Amino acid sequence: NKTLHSLFKNGYQSLIDSKSTQLTKLDEAKRAQALMVGAASTHFERLLAMKLADHSEHVDELVKDLTTEFSERDAARAKQVEKLQAQLNRLEAKLDSNI
Repeated sequence: NKTLHSLFKNGYQSLIDSKSTQLTKLDEAKRAQALMVGAASTHFERLLAMKLADHSEHVDELVKDLTTEFSERDAARAKQVEKLQAQLNRLEAKLDSNI
């Protein structure tokens, strides 16, 4: 009876030890997975920051180009307005002299 009890106890203890080992390995795997996820997340954040920085440069270039283009257009319009104003002044002067 003691032998049977001893075998049962040893078997049960062995099962507990085996489950404990499995849980420890599972816990270690979860920790490793968490570290990998953290590293991947950090890597993703770095890549995202780099992409945003790349696009930031493109956006800055686009804004600069558009600003230059609009400035050039504004300057051309200002010259055109000056020419039209000069023509209008000449026409008014001719009209005044003919009256």
